[in-house]
Formats: sequence, C-alpha cells, structure tokens
Amino acid sequence: MHPFNFLKLVTAVLLLILRTSGFGQCPVGQLTLTTQMEVDDFNIDYPGCTHMTHTLIISGDDIDDLTPLSMLDTIDGDLFVLENDVLINLDGLSGLSFVSNLNISNNPQLEALTGLEGLENIGFSIV
Repeated sequence: MHPFNFLKLVTAVLLLILRTSGFGQCPVGQLTLTTQMEVDDFNIDYPGCTHMTHTLIISGDDIDDLTPLSMLDTIDGDLFVLENDVLINLDGLSGLSFVSNLNISNNPQLEALTGLEGLENIGFSIV
C-alpha cells in the first residue's frame, strides 16, 4: 500500500473512533420523544450525548421518568415538555445548565419544576 493511502486510512479510522467514543453521538436534527421507551433508549441511541444542537420535544401519554436524559448539559435549541399526562417531575433534566428556549405546558400531573435547578442560562424565553 502506498504510504500516502495508508496515512489517509489511519486518519479516517482515528476520526471515526474519536467521533463515536470521545465526543458522544447526539441527534443531528430535531428529536421528538413520544414514549417512555424512547426516553429510556436515549442513552443507547445517542451514547455520550451531553450537548444537543437542535430542538428536543418530550411529549407522550406514558412518559413518567426523564432520568435517562440526566446526562444532557446543554440544548442549543428549544426544549419542549408538552402534553405528558403522567409526568410528575422534571428530575431527569437536573444536568441541564443551558437551554435556548424552554416551553413546559399541558402536563397535568406536573407538581413542581424540580429538576431544573441546575439551569444557569436560558437563552430567550420560558413559557
């Protein structure tokens, strides 16, 4: 193998390893979680994801536990927590320190905003 081609191959492999292990894999676009199973699988589907660059929507009839999202630190898009009939707290969002926009509405069992104490910055609005 020509030395230049070997170097390109090694570089490509190293970049692939760094991309999948060192920096985490976050969704590349808006993500909507509509079932508890989708919330539970977040760590499997997006291992190491701590910094989302797009909107996250959490809206589902059976969503009652957000703790699988606890590793999220930053959402550079909007965070919508909408129409979750059985959600009673936001404890799984305790790792968040920044979100661009926050919209929490129509969650009839939500008793308090516990879980958002770590938010240091909200970019624009809270609804």
